[in-house]
Amino acid sequence: MKPTIDFARVEPHQSAIHDRLRNWARWCAVRPQSRVHPMFAQYRSHAWQWHTPEHRETCDLIDAQAIEKVVGTLPTKHREAGRWAYVHRVSPAIAARELGLSYDGLYQHVRDFRQMIINLTEK
Repeated sequence: MKPTIDFARVEPHQSAIHDRLRNWARWCAVRPQSRVHPMFAQYRSHAWQWHTPEHRETCDLIDAQAIEKVVGTLPTKHREAGRWAYVHRVSPAIAARELGLSYDGLYQHVRDFRQMIINLTEK
């Protein structure tokens, strides 16, 4: 039986940094590259003429870059657990296995990641 841990749970005192980290995740999210045959590499669709543009959430670039600077200074396991929780979003089983942690340990690393960011960004 798998443990029931809510990885989306954010403690109340970490809610402000959670919003900033979601902004950071929008800034550094990597879109998957599609593999296109070279013959069609320069093709541009004209579908934009027929469909209304989709709304995309904006992000605060300056704040996201400031968070990225702080994230880069964290210990490796905490940094990677935070990147998993906000950016990569693969299965918790995969993240826990790659980091060598249990589910409880992964949750604790994500919680500690947020707390470290709070401690390092307070002025």
